[in-house]
Amino acid sequence: MPDIDISRILPGWGVTRLIGRGSYGTVYEIERDVFGHKEKAALKVISIPQSEGEIRELVSDGYDEESIRTRYDGYMQNIVREYSLMAEMKGCTNIVYCDDVKYSRHEDGLGWDILIKMEMLTALPAVLGKTITEEQAVRIGTDIANALAYCERHHVVHRDVKPQNIFVSEDGTYKLGDFGVAKTIEQTTGGTRTGTFNYMAPEVYMNQPYGSKADIYTLGLVLYWLLNERRLPFLPLPPAVPSASDEEKARQRRYQGETLPPPAHGSAKLKMIVLKACAHDPKDRYQSAEALLNALQALNGRPEPVKPVPASPVTERPDGNDLTAGFREKPAAEEATVGAFSRPKPPENTSSEKPKRKPWIPVVAALLVVAMLAGIAIPIIRGAGKNKAPAKTEQTVSSAVTGTKKETSVSTTAKPESAAENSAAEAEPAASVPIRVGLVTDIAGINDGSYNQWAWEGLRALASENRYIDADYLESRMDSDYSSNINTFVDEGYDLIICIGFMLSDALREAALANPDQKFAIVDDDLNTDLPNVACLMFSPEQSAFLAGLVAGSYTKTGIVGFVQGMETGYLNRFRAGFKAGVLMVKPDASILYVNANNFGDMSAGAAIANDMIDQGADVIYHAAGATGIGAIQACDERGVWAIGVDTNQSVLAPEHVLTSSLFRVDVACRTIAEEVKNGTFTGGVHTFDASHNGIGIVDSEHLSQAVLALVGSAMEDMAAGNIRVPTDPDEVG
Repeated sequence: MPDIDISRILPGWGVTRLIGRGSYGTVYEIERDVFGHKEKAALKVISIPQSEGEIRELVSDGYDEESIRTRYDGYMQNIVREYSLMAEMKGCTNIVYCDDVKYSRHEDGLGWDILIKMEMLTALPAVLGKTITEEQAVRIGTDIANALAYCERHHVVHRDVKPQNIFVSEDGTYKLGDFGVAKTIEQTTGGTRTGTFNYMAPEVYMNQPYGSKADIYTLGLVLYWLLNERRLPFLPLPPAVPSASDEEKARQRRYQGETLPPPAHGSAKLKMIVLKACAHDPKDRYQSAEALLNALQALNGRPEPVKPVPASPVTERPDGNDLTAGFREKPAAEEATVGAFSRPKPPENTSSEKPKRKPWIPVVAALLVVAMLAGIAIPIIRGAGKNKAPAKTEQTVSSAVTGTKKETSVSTTAKPESAAENSAAEAEPAASVPIRVGLVTDIAGINDGSYNQWAWEGLRALASENRYIDADYLESRMDSDYSSNINTFVDEGYDLIICIGFMLSDALREAALANPDQKFAIVDDDLNTDLPNVACLMFSPEQSAFLAGLVAGSYTKTGIVGFVQGMETGYLNRFRAGFKAGVLMVKPDASILYVNANNFGDMSAGAAIANDMIDQGADVIYHAAGATGIGAIQACDERGVWAIGVDTNQSVLAPEHVLTSSLFRVDVACRTIAEEVKNGTFTGGVHTFDASHNGIGIVDSEHLSQAVLALVGSAMEDMAAGNIRVPTDPDEVG
């Protein structure tokens, strides 16, 4: 049984039995009595750290108590990201529903116990009988295809569909779970070999560009497995027991494009559906999960298409710019906007369709497998599937209010952010040698809609504009990938290696100490300021929140606004101080309601806090509280009051009621440090990207008037010039 008191954190609930343990947590069955009825649920308990030994090891490495606390707080926020994704998926009955997350800080302040309550389900392999009927296989396929159709509408690729990640409820509904490796996407540009090898799509295995059709392939393999006596293609049927060698040979035949034999059982029509889903070339598969869903529906005598699950509401701007374009598929000729950053149409070699296979690809695949089995570190392969910036194309940066001395309105085209950028754009010496910049993501991945994605957007734009700068990225799937990815770029001689987030701080420090001539940068972390070869790219939360405060003060009609804070820390207090100062500058008599949620992952708590603020008269609410803040936004949407998002363009959560979002311009920071390396002006230490460096901003939305946009632009100018000093301590403000 768990060491923590479950009933204290989840009143009324008690643990009845252990379901299982894994490397990332322990799952229990819990129940409570509701008027004589036993209600059951599953509870995943994750402890950070997992042992006292981890803390002792950090102390021996020179960490103090505050840095250890910051480290574990970051771990917790990464887990919140996955929960937030699951919470966004709860509208589909065929996706595992997580209905609550609770956090409890350890008594010593170092670490957390995280409790995730989910519906009680059983894994698919545990309920399958010795024989599987066609009707059962079709039902499984239909339910999971419906889940994937919902994922497509929210631009999520699951990437690990397999029998162990399919669950069944008591009423016989099949559900897709375990989104631990899922990523929000528009187009996955390749280079992330993640998922389970036995069910992996060929394009994923070969490090080629892929998208949602990779999930169609893996679901097709699950159906093949069900109809083929639980054997994957090219394996002998029972009673023969395949060896490890048999399984490896079967995988290679599949990856290399050998035509799959039909599964042993099933009608001719069902076999055709399965083989089409499992086509080696994505162009030959069903082009959407909904198309696969309709084909399976037709087998059950229900040829009518399933009504698609509605996507998030879409708000069209009068000028034609789509606020939620970054979260919906758009025609190839259009630009897709994510938050404040516009993405040009990708070149042909980043299409989600697999290019025509070359005769040497099977050889490369075999060599890759041999290398992995031998434990050899595989560097980035130059060629198919590399995570590389496109050839020079036009790049714009739109929908962000940045404000400079020369421009106070919304910027619609990327302009040089510094004198260095101007000089690089105007003239480059013919004999100049290109520099290479490598980006290492945290485990949220390149398409996280946040820091990883924005950093890559900035580098990709820079590389497309400047032929003397080349950029690549490596995604990290787990913490252990940080060091290997950094060292891959070191070994390949990259001029600058940029790491995203303080989770990479330890791995970066180890590499920086071992390679004193190698230049590094890290976003949003200042624990390595003592190293001369590490640039710490920081931002100004108080200035960013100040702009949000100006907007809130301009739009409140009641004179009451609210701020939801995730935790009482010096860093987050800077958000509160800036927001408070901005509101009072516009509306000196305003009342500012403040609640410390002490939680980053409790959406229900965020909603309750926001509702209480609304009951007290608040009509604009801002947050810096992670997934807890998402709950606050949802409450604002339901009650019809304004919300202001943070870090990313959160208008997708409630297009009608998210007024704007405050931003850190990670793209600007990464561009700038890359240019400094190119120009020979790189220095280590803290580099603060505030208003004077266009390092902050807000999202320009249809809800903001021109007068408010002008006010924000003017404030940006004044902060940049030093005419406005935004306080960092809430007690300094009125």
